[in-house]
Amino acid sequence: MPPKRTTASRSARHRLWRAGAGRASKAPTTGTPKPPPGGGRAGRAAAAPAGTRFKVAYDGDAQTTAVEVLDGAVGVDPAAVDGRISAPPPGVPLQASAQLVKARFGSITRAGGAIGGPVELLAAPSLTDPAKVQNGKTVAFDLVPAERAVAYRVQIARDADQLDLIRDLRVSAPHADFGDLADGTYFVRIAAIDANGLEGLPQVYGFERRQLGLDASAGPRAGSRDYEFRWFVSRSTVETRFRFVLATTADLRHPLVDRTDLTGGQIVVSDLPGGVYYWTIVAEQFENGRFYEKSSAVRSFTLAR
Repeated sequence: MPPKRTTASRSARHRLWRAGAGRASKAPTTGTPKPPPGGGRAGRAAAAPAGTRFKVAYDGDAQTTAVEVLDGAVGVDPAAVDGRISAPPPGVPLQASAQLVKARFGSITRAGGAIGGPVELLAAPSLTDPAKVQNGKTVAFDLVPAERAVAYRVQIARDADQLDLIRDLRVSAPHADFGDLADGTYFVRIAAIDANGLEGLPQVYGFERRQLGLDASAGPRAGSRDYEFRWFVSRSTVETRFRFVLATTADLRHPLVDRTDLTGGQIVVSDLPGGVYYWTIVAEQFENGRFYEKSSAVRSFTLAR
């Protein structure tokens, strides 16, 4: 049986939905939201003026209906009492609803219980590095931990309004890894989820996916006191300059060697005394009017001389 999420009114002032299984969003549009997949029993009715942005979700396992209001206000009423439809008809003011949920608030109602009171939604979280170019093997985001958050929802779309959604993850830690993704420009939407299961206010960032592989290795040259360092980049068709840094501390603050504008794929360092060394290679590319930079992991080796 498909979920009951139908438009009972198409007037300019009110639209009414009955919450079934799954999740649906309502943005400022004149269309009717598409039913989510799955089935379920109708539980609550939500009405709002045209232009209100809100979401309704029914959890069949937990037997709960969640309403989350981003803009405007939503009236929530029982969809039925004793098997009979009891939601207010179109035209009845929202203030007459059993519960009025205003912007930046949500409501959780359990099956058979009274309609839940308004709960303030969590503030929009933020990314730790929003300007980062996604150049690794996978597309991954780190979020600044949000107070009172028990989970996070992270989505990737081809547009800022998330209409062309291509990835959707719910994670318990402030880190989301989506695996590989083709190069291009995308938008990521992040929101924190509270202990009630309510999804908080969202934040949307644009980001660039431009994979750049950088592999490096090092080893002694046989029969000599030389040490050879090699590296390779995946986007070899783009002119690349390299910076090589070698130091005796992991923070590389006081380098023994710091060579810039290298064009080749190797460098040789001679007569290193015994000790522990740390090094990295930085690839620099300029393409389509933009500067790109990627560093390898800081590597370490020990010479016992």
